[in-house]
Amino acid sequence: MLLVSGLDRWVFQNLVPSLRRVCGRVYCYPLGDSMGNWRIRSWPAVRERLMSRFLSDVRGLVKGPGLDLVLTVLYDDTLRPRDVRALRDMGVRVATYHVDMNMQWYRVLRHAPALDVLAVSHMQNLEPLARRGVQMHFMPMGASPDRYDRDPVPDAPETGVLMLGSANRHRVRAVAACREVTEDVDVFGPGWPGLLSPDAKSDSAESNGIAQPLVKRLFDFRHYLVPRVMAEGSDLLARFVDRARPLDEGTLRLASSARVHGHAPEGLVGSLLARSRIALGVNQRTREIGDRRGVADSRLRDFEAPMSGAFYLVQSFVDLPVFYRTGSEVEAWSTLEELKEKVRYFLDHDEERASIARAGRARARKDHSWDARLGDLLHRLGLSARRGDAPCPMEVVANLSSRPWCVDSPGCRPEGGGPGPAPELESLARSG
Repeated sequence: MLLVSGLDRWVFQNLVPSLRRVCGRVYCYPLGDSMGNWRIRSWPAVRERLMSRFLSDVRGLVKGPGLDLVLTVLYDDTLRPRDVRALRDMGVRVATYHVDMNMQWYRVLRHAPALDVLAVSHMQNLEPLARRGVQMHFMPMGASPDRYDRDPVPDAPETGVLMLGSANRHRVRAVAACREVTEDVDVFGPGWPGLLSPDAKSDSAESNGIAQPLVKRLFDFRHYLVPRVMAEGSDLLARFVDRARPLDEGTLRLASSARVHGHAPEGLVGSLLARSRIALGVNQRTREIGDRRGVADSRLRDFEAPMSGAFYLVQSFVDLPVFYRTGSEVEAWSTLEELKEKVRYFLDHDEERASIARAGRARARKDHSWDARLGDLLHRLGLSARRGDAPCPMEVVANLSSRPWCVDSPGCRPEGGGPGPAPELESLARSG
C-alpha cells in the first residue's frame, strides 16, 4: 500500500509503524508540507506540478511491484476529485482518512464522493457526505503501542494532575478548576504561556498563530460556505463567537499558578502519562463546558493515556461509551464542579484509581491500537491484514515536501534510509 500525506508528525508516530505490521509492503509519499499547503507561495500552480509527478510515480508502482491501496491523509486543497479518479483508473483502491469531522468535516466534500472509502474518526456531520453518496467507514483515532505500551523511563517526573495538550480556553478553565482542589497540577503543551498571559483575550486562530492566508479563506468561501451554513446553522456562528470570548482574570490567575512546562519532550510523553496520578482529558470543542448544545469529541489522548497505564479522567462525550466502560476503565466528568469533586476523590483513593488504570490499559491494548484500526479498514476495502510483529519493508518513493522525511519515530526508518531535504517542492515553489 501507498501512504500519502503532508509531513505531519502524528502520521509518522501513529500510522506508519502500524501499517508496517498489517501490510505486506508500505510505500510512503510525503506530498506537501501540511494538510492544506496554502502557505506555499503560488500553491495552486505548485499543486498542479506536484500531482502530475505524483500520479506518474504511482503508475510506476502499479506497473512495477504492484499496488493494492492508496491511503491519503489529505484535504480537497491538495487532493482533487480528478486525482482520485486518475488513481482508481489505474486499478487501485483509494481511501482518505479524515480525523476532524467535527470542526473541518467539509474539507473533503469535493473529493470524497470519488473515493472507495472515506474513513472518519468521528460520527458527527456525516449527513452532508452521505447525501453525496460517500462511502464511509468509522475509524476512530487510536494509540501506538510503539510509543505508549511500554514501561516509563526512570527519570520521568511524577505528577499529580497532568494536563497534556495544546492550550485553549476550555483547558484553561479545567486546569483552574483542578487548581482549586490541589496545588499539584502540571501542564505540558504548546500555547499555554501566551494564553495565560494577562493580555490574552481569546483563543482565536489569530491569537494561536494559525491565521490562514487570504487565498485559503477565499477557497473555503467559494466551495464550503453554503454546505456549512446548511449543515451547521446557528452553530457555525456560535463557533466564531466562542473564539472571541475572553477568559476572566480569576480563571487566568488560578490556571497560571499551575506548573506550566511548555512542550513535553518527545520521548517522555508516554512516561509522563504513566507517572501521573490523574491524566486529565478536556474534549470540549464549542460553546462552554457543561452546555448541552456544545460539542465535545474524542482525541488522540483518549487512547494514548489509557494505553500508557494512566488513570484517565476524561470529559464525557457522545462516543465515550463506545470506547470504554466509564467507572471501571476510565472515569468521566461533565461539568467543572464534577471535575473538582472527582479530582478530590481520586487523589485520596489510590487503589481504586490503580484498578481503573489497569482495566483501561487492558481495553486500549485489546481494542484501540492503530494496528486494530488499520486492520479493520483493510477488511472494509476487501484486503487482508498481515499478522505478525516484524515490520514489513518500507520505502519513501519521493519526498515532495520542503523538509526531510521524519525518521526519529519508532518504526519510521525506511529500508536504505530516507530522502534528505526535498528540493522538489522548494524549486517548484520558487518557480511557481
